[in-house]
Amino acid sequence: MAAMRSQTGASYRLLLTIGHLRWQSVVTTALMYEYEDVLRITDILDLIYHESHRQMVWFSWRPLSFDPGDDAVLEAAIAGGCDYVLSF
Repeated sequence: MAAMRSQTGASYRLLLTIGHLRWQSVVTTALMYEYEDVLRITDILDLIYHESHRQMVWFSWRPLSFDPGDDAVLEAAIAGGCDYVLSF
């Protein structure tokens, strides 16, 4: 995750906004497993999980992208009815 490599980039600033009232992040089980595969930092994973809306996925939207890891992000956005997708 880019936010863990540098505290000067947009990814880090975005991570700092998790839990703010201005916007709500969405996660699914598949997305949390993807984050766990990439990140492996329990404190950050706990923050993301507890401060995000946990969205159930009732059907699969896969495959959507060229990168299977990105499919989890897109699936969470579609199932959660998100207005925006922010990804690196």
